Amino acid sequence: MPVPSFVTVVQLLFAVGIILLLQRLHIVPPDPLESSRVKPYLVYTVAFVLGVYCNMRALSHSNVETVIIFRSCTPLAVSLCDFIFLGRELPSRRSCLALLTIAAGAYGYVQTDSQFKMDGLAAYSWAILYFVTICFEMTYGKKITSGVRFNSMWGPTFYTNFLSVAPMFCLGYLMGDFQDFSLMEGGSGLGGGEAWMWTKMGLVMLAVSSVVGTLIGYTGWSCRSLVSATTFTLVGVINKFITILLNVFIWDKHASPLGISALVLCLVGGSFYQQAPMRAVDKPLGADEFFKLGYQMEMDEYDSKEVLKGAGSIEAVPLIMSTEGGRNGGEKQVPVGAV
Repeated sequence: MPVPSFVTVVQLLFAVGIILLLQRLHIVPPDPLESSRVKPYLVYTVAFVLGVYCNMRALSHSNVETVIIFRSCTPLAVSLCDFIFLGRELPSRRSCLALLTIAAGAYGYVQTDSQFKMDGLAAYSWAILYFVTICFEMTYGKKITSGVRFNSMWGPTFYTNFLSVAPMFCLGYLMGDFQDFSLMEGGSGLGGGEAWMWTKMGLVMLAVSSVVGTLIGYTGWSCRSLVSATTFTLVGVINKFITILLNVFIWDKHASPLGISALVLCLVGGSFYQQAPMRAVDKPLGADEFFKLGYQMEMDEYDSKEVLKGAGSIEAVPLIMSTEGGRNGGEKQVPVGAV
């Protein structure tokens, strides 16, 4: 079925139907459409649709390894977005080495790719667009995960798939994908695609991919809520190793042994990445935290004074506050201690 947008629209509609059925049967809690949720997810939907479409286009114009290698380079950019927009620390030395290993493997793969040598950068136009949209999608997706609340992770899965149907259909129509339907059964249409026909195996694969796509949506949002944007991006990179093996054994559009080795180097480097912690943020202490801190400081000071030992029992009373410098300077509150 050489119509990427049609395949994707079917998968999106299937996911929406399954989620609505689960809600109808009270298996999952409902998350109805609300404007406060729709607005932030519309932006994500645009990136999601462009990412899926560019992925499909890249797969149709190059081999699977080409798409995977560009996907493998996205953690480098996402780690910077994590630092700039999401409050994470920069990657550690080990993590930087892991990400640089991925970049080195990508460079090695490009040097062995005959398509790159023949067509240059133009052969990767769709893959580059896929790279950019994935970086934005991963960063913004993590942002709205922590900012928009749902009853379950089926909520963002439903929103993403439902809001993506119309944009994906329109994008495919504008790009001329649906003109290829006139080439069915060997007809001659204007789409420029290859003649194709419906087959039982094609329908089975479409159904299986729709089920798997629904599960990917749910598990993807669940995983994204638990880890950083960079770690989630790396999860999507590392699990591509099985895809590589399938591509080598099933299809004929695969890379050379040296290219496969470079690709494996990318995935091995990604496995050594460690998630960067959140940056420490200075914030004013609340009343409870302030009194607890003052009391603990007072107790530490009391324990350190050996002269007080044996001097009798001293009963600690609650910490009081003193305002100093009321007339001779600006006021400031300091802990006085037990009296």
